[in-house]
Amino acid sequence: MARGRERARPDPGAAADPGDTPHKSKYAAIQLLESLDKAIVHLAGHDGRGELLDDVPRELRSALLDVRALATHRRAALTLDAQDFGTAVPLLMHARSLLSRDDAGFSCRGALMECNNELGVAWCERGEPSRALPFLRDAQMAHAFAGEEHTTGRGTAEEKTETTPPPTDAEELAHTRTLFLLAQTLGQLRKPDEAARACSWCLRRQLEKKGGDESAAPDEWAQNAAQLSGFYVSKRDWPGAWLCILAATKVIQDAAEEIAEMAAVDVVANVNIARGKFHLARLTLAKDAFKKGGAGDAEVDEDFFNPHEVSSGGEGEAETTTTTTTTTTTTSGGGGGGDGDGDDKIEDAKNDDEDDAFEFPSIGLLAKDTREPETGWVPATVDGVRVVFNNAIVAFRNALTYYTLEGHVTEHVNILMDVAAAHAALAVFERGDRKRHDAIQRRRAEKLHDVVERLTNAKYDDLKLTMWHEIGEAHRAIMEQKVIADRPALSYASPARVAAMAYGKYLSAYESRYGAPSTTTTAATDAARAAKPERDGGSLAGRVPKDEEKAYLNARFFRAAVVAKSAGAGSEADALAAALEEHQKIVAYVDAFGPLPFFEEEAEVSRQFAALLPTKINHLRRLEENNIKAVDPLKKMMAGMGMS
Repeated sequence: MARGRERARPDPGAAADPGDTPHKSKYAAIQLLESLDKAIVHLAGHDGRGELLDDVPRELRSALLDVRALATHRRAALTLDAQDFGTAVPLLMHARSLLSRDDAGFSCRGALMECNNELGVAWCERGEPSRALPFLRDAQMAHAFAGEEHTTGRGTAEEKTETTPPPTDAEELAHTRTLFLLAQTLGQLRKPDEAARACSWCLRRQLEKKGGDESAAPDEWAQNAAQLSGFYVSKRDWPGAWLCILAATKVIQDAAEEIAEMAAVDVVANVNIARGKFHLARLTLAKDAFKKGGAGDAEVDEDFFNPHEVSSGGEGEAETTTTTTTTTTTTSGGGGGGDGDGDDKIEDAKNDDEDDAFEFPSIGLLAKDTREPETGWVPATVDGVRVVFNNAIVAFRNALTYYTLEGHVTEHVNILMDVAAAHAALAVFERGDRKRHDAIQRRRAEKLHDVVERLTNAKYDDLKLTMWHEIGEAHRAIMEQKVIADRPALSYASPARVAAMAYGKYLSAYESRYGAPSTTTTAATDAARAAKPERDGGSLAGRVPKDEEKAYLNARFFRAAVVAKSAGAGSEADALAAALEEHQKIVAYVDAFGPLPFFEEEAEVSRQFAALLPTKINHLRRLEENNIKAVDPLKKMMAGMGMS
């Protein structure tokens, strides 16, 4: 879960500065607590060596040790709050041992939970989440067994069993903090399934205000719910993702005035982005399934029904902005497995109210009686795809009203890239109508083209790189459909030229950073390349970063294809010469840094073109010199016969 605004950050010790009376600082309070500790040790009947004396009644000693445990915990919390980790951690461990005594009173239970939370915070702050996790698990277990039978004096004549009191408000709040910290810690430990479950439990408890109003800041709650939806989208858990989005929307609506007062309008935009990405993911899977000729593994069995619908640009499915009921039987609920092992599993905390934690009854979102939308989670028809596309575009447009180019360049461009991806997915289903397909592809590129020309600051070079590549992809798709339809050369030359220009901008940025592949090689250049050390990320000097290599080589391969079709009424030899140069650069790059398993087929094609194109180019130049290329033989014959 995101930390969000400062208000929502977990207070390591729940320890505010003492008031002016009688102390004016945390340090004065710490000194007093140290004195109190010494006095309690004496009253509890310890001699100078720490041995217990026999003249203090057991009940009195136990009560005094409870006071000492609480005072020690308070002192440790103040020390941690002062960022003195070296002193705070041993002190917290000492407080933990006192609070977890067999004869400790129930008044120590909440402090023990907070003490474990604070140890978790301390180790996470020191970059060791694996050491934080056991303490957070202990805090979770302490809450799990509240209200259950508890045995004291086990194995002695004074053994007795009694039912522990149910959790207090303070303990409920401590448990909510535990789940908040668990979500972050498990995320750092790369246990996303367990982290998501802890996050969903925390969100539910915050909505129910377990422990008081402090649990729920509506802006941060909505932000965390929106982020959690992204995890469920990545797992293809559509009901879980949609439930998060609906809940975030409902919380924003119910707290609209408070959010406006907090100037938290960005949260509203972020929830819209989450909504748009949810629909975009559905579109992307539909596109992939369509390309494969069937739904394949894109189908999801979980059902969903949305009873409150408003028009959003299509039939069969509509967006929801009000309360709904949903269900999920996937990992978002209490039954999904985490990726931890043994005692680390969250299931070890036997708390009934967390067995079905992934629902939000306090705002009317329940996990029952649901079914799939008419379009399907992954739409299988063109009409369904259009509906989902419209829902995605509406959400992204709403987000763009806040994330404008003037104030939020990166966010604005990222949303435009998502809009472009939605158009790319829709266009796949519109190939049967070439004009509609081409119009969608042009819209895919238009907004990006408008923005990329306006970004002149060098710090946005990476964004421009991404946009130029997307513009090239859109116009290449237009060109390819015209070629497939056997349209005249003049028809596809225009999109081919725009695509070639866009890919050229993309590739020139790489060449300015890493250098262009040399189309000639010598023993001296090979030796110079071998002598250069590797760059950061394990890439050789002159080589683009390995994680960008596939996109870079594909762009060069595609540029060769589009520039070869860009002649139109111009010189075909010149167009093929430009394509030859790209193929030669590909061959040079693969020879220098190969083998490249992900690019073997394309590299072989480039190698063949690099060998064959020079002969064809020379032949075309001879024809062009004699003005033969542009003359249709049939027209020439008709002209000789005096026919027009």
